Amino acid sequence: MELKQLREAVSEMKNILQKMSDKVLSETHVSTFTPMSQTEEQLTTIILPEKYSLGTPEAPVSAVATATLPECWPSFDENVTEDGVMGSKVSCGKAYLMTEVPKLHGQTKPSHAESKPRDQRDDIQRQHHSTGKESFREIPEHIRLQKRLDLAVAKNYERAELLLKNLPVCGNGLNRLATSVAVALEPEDPEPLRAKALCTVLCLDVSESLGQEGFKEVKQAAHKFVDGIEAMAEKHGLEENLALVVMGGGARVVRQLTNDYTAIRNAIDGLCIGGRSPIIEALVVCIAAIKETAGILSIDGHYLKPRIIFLTDGYATNESVVEGPDLTEVDQHARVHIVQLTRTISSGGMDPVVWVAVGNADGHFLRSLSALGNGTCVECKKIESLCKHYRLQYNIGQIYNYLKKGKFGETPETIQQVVGALTGDMDEEDRDFVIQGVQQKLAFCEVPDPDEMCTDFDNVHEMSELPPLGTRVVRGLDWQYENQDCEGPGTIVNHANDRYMLWVLWDVNGVCCRYRYGHDGKMDVVEVEDQPRFLLQDEFIEIGVRVKRGVNWSYGDQDGGEGSTGVVIRKRNI
Repeated sequence: MELKQLREAVSEMKNILQKMSDKVLSETHVSTFTPMSQTEEQLTTIILPEKYSLGTPEAPVSAVATATLPECWPSFDENVTEDGVMGSKVSCGKAYLMTEVPKLHGQTKPSHAESKPRDQRDDIQRQHHSTGKESFREIPEHIRLQKRLDLAVAKNYERAELLLKNLPVCGNGLNRLATSVAVALEPEDPEPLRAKALCTVLCLDVSESLGQEGFKEVKQAAHKFVDGIEAMAEKHGLEENLALVVMGGGARVVRQLTNDYTAIRNAIDGLCIGGRSPIIEALVVCIAAIKETAGILSIDGHYLKPRIIFLTDGYATNESVVEGPDLTEVDQHARVHIVQLTRTISSGGMDPVVWVAVGNADGHFLRSLSALGNGTCVECKKIESLCKHYRLQYNIGQIYNYLKKGKFGETPETIQQVVGALTGDMDEEDRDFVIQGVQQKLAFCEVPDPDEMCTDFDNVHEMSELPPLGTRVVRGLDWQYENQDCEGPGTIVNHANDRYMLWVLWDVNGVCCRYRYGHDGKMDVVEVEDQPRFLLQDEFIEIGVRVKRGVNWSYGDQDGGEGSTGVVIRKRNI
């Protein structure tokens, strides 16, 4: 009987404790947390004011949260905030848990959102619960990153499709390529530091096929290259803009073009190995990284194109397959498309691709690829030789211009003397390279490409099949470039290499772009005669203005005779 009474007493005590517990929980706010992803590991965290211990009966529980977190996310240490209150970081776990902290001894702890800088408050979500209380939780970094990527794709997808239309890429993976390009076209915010200089994209293969030794070699070579570029900038004042693209399970721009070499180094240090080897996607992303922020640099009329330096083992995988092992088997279909793409790059507004063999590379394929694409293939241990490219080309342009303007003659002896005087401590091999470059330019009298520096004063290319330069145009029926023209007229300022393409400079915004005029039967622009270029009050002369001889004319009938008119297609300050 006594045992039965004891059991009843224990049961009654349990009921009383349960009711007390329910009452405490109903009066205590419980923050919710959305798990990043599902793993086997779970973490339950109870955040308490530090002055209380778990054994103290009056300790008010601030928050209880359960989160399932991936093992690959970086871990954080416990963080004690002001007033001795445990903060929002969780040890052993890998995520932020934002909590509402109770009042302590009459002092009010500011809410998490209010304690954040103003520019970060948009990343705080507010939640109202049945208790009527308001809590704050920070949006996890991976969710904010995904939102930015989604916005970039929505904003730039059409432009990405247009870029891909001009490249020899096709197949089942075209949508994935367009998505990667759209993300690459999105500018960094804030915009990185950048010099008016040669632009180089450093593309690193971090795919699974490299292995750990090959991956280590890639990072070491990349650091050597950046160190060499910075040394050239410090010694000769020639800063070079660098961008970093990585290929492994896809391709993405890690750092856009910048002369902040520390930022590039930090990005290299943060890379991880893994994924397949979509070389075509990587090349296309490199092109996108160059397209928006890089141009052709003119050094006294010597044009330097942006370049791509690709460190890889050369084992390309099928572009249409996203997941699966990164095999070192030969994919002939992928190789054919890579060759086509590299040839397109070398014939366009970029230098031929430089291939750097790393790891257990397929050297035969990389050497063949460089030959077919008019590029070069360099051993990994010689990557520092690529750091001299800017200086060598700069000297070629300088010396060529010096000889053309001076009265020194163009004999081999004169060229050697001038090169010797202007190249300083350059070694014999590099000096011979400069001499050869200058001699080639003098021999061929370089003619500018109409698709490079299309508005340069001396770069004028006109074909009889297209409307004359100076013709006024507006958008046509096949226009697909949004508001690029600001819905106003423009002037044809050059004809392109393609006999059915031309360059138009728009009046309103001064943008100059290439458009179809019969290419594939499409007419992006059409001629107009009733929309002349008018000068604003503060303008003296502009492209597109119709002119005739003035009172001080002294050039005979160069204009075609008295009463003839012409249209301005170039101008420059004297």
